Amino acid sequence: MTYDQFDDENPDISVFFHCYSFYDDIEIEANFRLAVKLFVGQCLDTMKVRGTKCSFNKNITVVECYSKEDWNLWNKKGEFLFQVCGHLVIKKGYTIPLSIKAPKIYQQMFADDNGKNFKIFAEGQEIKVHKSILQKVSSVFARMFELSWKETTEEKIEFKFITFKLAKIAIDLFYGIKYLGFLDKIEYIQLFQFADQYDITPLKNAVKNSIILTPKNVVEYTNLVAENKCDELIRHCIDYLILCSQYSLEIKDVGKITDTVKIQIADLMFLSEFIKKDVEDENIHRVNQHLPDKRNDNIDPFTIQSNAEIIDHQEVLQNLHNLLNQNQQQLQLSISFLEQQRLLEQQQQLLMLINTIASNQQQ
Repeated sequence: MTYDQFDDENPDISVFFHCYSFYDDIEIEANFRLAVKLFVGQCLDTMKVRGTKCSFNKNITVVECYSKEDWNLWNKKGEFLFQVCGHLVIKKGYTIPLSIKAPKIYQQMFADDNGKNFKIFAEGQEIKVHKSILQKVSSVFARMFELSWKETTEEKIEFKFITFKLAKIAIDLFYGIKYLGFLDKIEYIQLFQFADQYDITPLKNAVKNSIILTPKNVVEYTNLVAENKCDELIRHCIDYLILCSQYSLEIKDVGKITDTVKIQIADLMFLSEFIKKDVEDENIHRVNQHLPDKRNDNIDPFTIQSNAEIIDHQEVLQNLHNLLNQNQQQLQLSISFLEQQRLLEQQQQLLMLINTIASNQQQ
């Protein structure tokens, strides 16, 4: 809550109530009473109450509760006290719940604390779980229990690279318990990395399905995923970038795509299923449901433009040539036979990619 004084000579002020969300595309309805208690000396003189109802979103984050005219009527010398009473309701927020399809028996087992025979620790907090559940969802845990590792003998394991919140969400998902809340972008990535580390394919699929990519956030997501070296999610984001290009959707901050990502886009765009064939019905449904606020009906959505906005081909070619030069310099060094073979294979791939992009530009 803030107030603004109009000038030094006039004590009148206006009072504003602010509401912000850390998430995009959220609309919040505020219904509250703001009471101003005016004091003269030490005695309560009057109390002015105003009821306010409004909606907040990413563009509207403030509402004026009392104006200068109000204070002209009420203001007296002395102290005053503000009191706010009411509620905020999230009217619109897009989220796809995290969920894993599990047998109904798993949900019954979830309530059976006595049968949980394995302990997981994260950030010093404990989560109990059935070994049989972990064996079913993760090949890593299955092998751990089969070979009687230290963790198997002690019947516990510590997750060092994941928060307790995310660990609890993951374990609940194994039992078929959905997570309906919001996660930050980095939390989605960390949860996916955890699933990748322990080879939990259902959890990886759940994360990819729950992440809502839009033309407004895909660049931020892609760069963040690349920074965290999450290859499978990078491919997921790049496929979406290609899909946006195919629909001629305007992509926010497209100029901020990192060079590393641009090279991967160039590498993957010719392998992507979104390029090889028409977008299937399920993909069209996902785009219509989550993405475009506006769409140009005059543009054929199945037409691929060679000058896609997401890629500066000249810049990509320059980066590829730089990589090729680095490759050739490494080949001149004293290296092992295996390393030499790896570099030669990489050189062939780079040359093929350069020729392909150059050929497409000429067309």
